[in-house]
Amino acid sequence: MPATIHFTAAHHVIEIMTVGNTDLDNVWLEQEGFALQSITTDATAQIQPTPPRPHLTWIGDSITAGCWVHGRRPAQDYAADTNYAAQCSDHLACDSCRIAYSAAGIIRGGTGHVPAAPQFLTHLDQDTVWQPTATDLVVINLGVNDRQYFADDFESVLRSFLHQVQDCFAAPIMVMVPFAQVFAPVFRAVIHELPSITLIETADWALTYTDRLHPDQHGSDIAGRRLAQVLRPYI
Repeated sequence: MPATIHFTAAHHVIEIMTVGNTDLDNVWLEQEGFALQSITTDATAQIQPTPPRPHLTWIGDSITAGCWVHGRRPAQDYAADTNYAAQCSDHLACDSCRIAYSAAGIIRGGTGHVPAAPQFLTHLDQDTVWQPTATDLVVINLGVNDRQYFADDFESVLRSFLHQVQDCFAAPIMVMVPFAQVFAPVFRAVIHELPSITLIETADWALTYTDRLHPDQHGSDIAGRRLAQVLRPYI
């Protein structure tokens, strides 16, 4: 659906984000997602690319996608532009790419027929292969949706998935302990085996939540700021 945005006759930096898919949208099998088709300007406008900035790649679930930040209403309470990942990127003056699907985990598939992370990592949907782009840092926040599985099973798949991420990206990798502290001992044990990957502890961040899992706006503010402090030396 076309949208028109009016600007004053000055210099503006424009960042476009799409948000609004709900768990009912078949994003994996039926292409029920969002895509930017074109940008049209009037005759007096001039478009220039922004100067290159450091680049972050986020791999996560609905928390990283920005779901349930403002409340419990599907779509309208999502905030991809103000959740923790967006705020962290802004604090660090970084561009970012988010690979994040609602309810998905490392073992469990997500809503909208999305498969688990080892499968969705390199695809936009079942028909569209995605080649990971060059990035300066990879941040992973997954695992909370796998909480119904045994720790031994999660440990095995986590280890394999991290090796897969290493093969995809020639960049430092940071793994967050989920905000809910799901499988925290497993994350510590596996990352201890992989010295090239850094673990980010989150237990003392004192976040606030919409539903005990998804940070609300205040919690997102805290998480974005705390995470930026951790990542800054790596950017």
